Amino acid sequence: MRSVGLGFREAQSMRAKINGKLYDTEQAHQLANWLTYSNTIHALYQTKAGDFFLALKDYVLDGRRLGTLESFHELAPELQEDQTETAANRLRRWEARELRVRIETRIIPMAVREAVEWVIRTNVPECFRGVLLESLP
Repeated sequence: MRSVGLGFREAQSMRAKINGKLYDTEQAHQLANWLTYSNTIHALYQTKAGDFFLALKDYVLDGRRLGTLESFHELAPELQEDQTETAANRLRRWEARELRVRIETRIIPMAVREAVEWVIRTNVPECFRGVLLESLP
């Protein structure tokens, strides 16, 4: 798992009203992001009102959301590109991939402490995480 400098807005604009509050990636400030092993993007935002939320883009394979340590490339290698395949086989593979793999987006509101813990767990080198998490009130 690694954090990257990708802007989440480039990947997907998201908007949701949850418990009467509007969470909108276009109107909020992106604070941090994390590209998981499965190439899903998780981004932390803060609204103008000061609320925090995660905007998530996850892969779903055969109806099951993949975990952060799973990759559909490994779980379904038959869907991967083969440089030696014919055009007809490539078309069949892409059709199968469209049926089996989809991207699911969601927004999760977070309390301040949850946001801080998320940043520490995803964007701080592992050797410092324990010390920082222990120092939180």
